[in-house]
Amino acid sequence: MGSAVAPGNSKIPAELIEAYRDAVYRVATLDQALVLAVDQRSPELAAMYEIYGSNCACFITACNPMSQVRSHEFNREANVRLRMELERLAGAIFDSDASDADGKGAREPGFLALGIDEAQSAGLGRSFEQNAVLWAAADAVPRLLLLR
Repeated sequence: MGSAVAPGNSKIPAELIEAYRDAVYRVATLDQALVLAVDQRSPELAAMYEIYGSNCACFITACNPMSQVRSHEFNREANVRLRMELERLAGAIFDSDASDADGKGAREPGFLALGIDEAQSAGLGRSFEQNAVLWAAADAVPRLLLLR
C-alpha cells in the first residue's frame, strides 16, 4: 500500500503526469522561498536536511483529490487535517504551494514535511486521495511518486 506505481502501470493520464512533472513547487522557509523541480537536485533542500537533521522529505497537498477541483473551503479543511497528520510524523513542516509551469492556474497550497519516508509519503497521499506526491531521499532530488 505504501509504494509508488510505475509510470507504465499508472492509471493517471500521461498529460496529467507531465503537468505534475512540469509544475512549480514553492516552499516558504524563514529566510527564503525555494523552488523544487522534479528530478533536479535541490542544494537548498540538502541544506534544510542538515539544519533539521533529516534525510528525506515529502511535498504534499490534500487539495483537489484525484485532480478534481474542489471548493476553497473543502481544500482548506482537507489541508488542516493533513497538517495534523504531518505534525505527528514530520521533523519540520513548511507551508508550500504548487502551480502549473506557466503560472496561469491557481496555486494549490500544501506542505513540505521533512523526515517523512517514501512509504509514509505514499500512504498519506493515498489517504488524502492524491494522484501523486513529491518525495526526496537523502540525495535531495524530488521524485514524483505516482499513487494510482
